[in-house]
Amino acid sequence: MKLHPTLFAALAVAATSAHAGDWYALGMVTHSDASLNKSTINNALTTAGAVGLTSSSKDKSNKWRLQLGYQFNDYLAVEGGYIDLGRSKYSATYTGGSAAGTLKAAGPNLNVLGILPVAQGFSLYGELGVIDAKVKANLTATGAGAAATDSYSKTKVRPIYGIGAMYDFNDNLGMRASYERVDSLGDKSRLGRMDVNMYSLGVSYKF
Repeated sequence: MKLHPTLFAALAVAATSAHAGDWYALGMVTHSDASLNKSTINNALTTAGAVGLTSSSKDKSNKWRLQLGYQFNDYLAVEGGYIDLGRSKYSATYTGGSAAGTLKAAGPNLNVLGILPVAQGFSLYGELGVIDAKVKANLTATGAGAAATDSYSKTKVRPIYGIGAMYDFNDNLGMRASYERVDSLGDKSRLGRMDVNMYSLGVSYKF
């Protein structure tokens, strides 16, 4: 399934039904905290012959996103764009060799926001959507574990959900903070999967 046509269709519907709402653009910086299932890679290395294996992963990275949205009223908005979900870097050492790899994901998304106004200019919201995540994974191993070397690139639609807060400084300029999560990115049988928690802060502009 490709999300691109769905994204454009949803925004087109918003455009044709636009009467009292607002178009907006949103740019955010995201701190991504991924959780890689290392056991899949560890098992592949030990099966290949690695002995005395010690492994670790570096799961935090700072990424970005761009969104175009339409807010129908005080309570409902739809937005879509592109999100870099971040990456997890794996490393291992064992007798006579070592291994290093990366699993990263990014892609277009489409989200619906349910908004709860709290005070003048300030609102809370919950969001639910999907992301057409392209996952790229690779592992390079030397020595006894060399047979575990692998790489792939695949795309899969995954749900994305979260909560956040927004504040409007004036009719055009606003600020947003959010927490979101995407689960089970990658191939469980090849280099494992990762879950991603995202903490984002950004600026919105209403046209």
